[in-house]
Amino acid sequence: YKVMKTIGYQLTVTSPTRGSSAGLASSLVVATASYIGIPVSTTQCIVGAVSGVGLVEGKTNVQWWQLAKVCVSWIVIFFVSVLLSAGLFCLCAYSPSLAT
Repeated sequence: YKVMKTIGYQLTVTSPTRGSSAGLASSLVVATASYIGIPVSTTQCIVGAVSGVGLVEGKTNVQWWQLAKVCVSWIVIFFVSVLLSAGLFCLCAYSPSLAT
């Protein structure tokens, strides 16, 4: 809910035609990438598409601070997931076992 609220209301002004254009553009990118075999994030595709549609009317139409916060959160989540998965692996792989 919060992700859709951020993309739809806080990133740029979204009308039904802009939303459908952004949805079509992101779905074409995802379908093409899937056909080629490239892994892509649908959330990143839709944020890029909404930002691109917002840029059609000019640079001031996109909330750049909000876009920067979204991009920084992607970077932070990457490192948090790396640390969590490494910690969980170490916990499971190097814990003492009951078998002798």
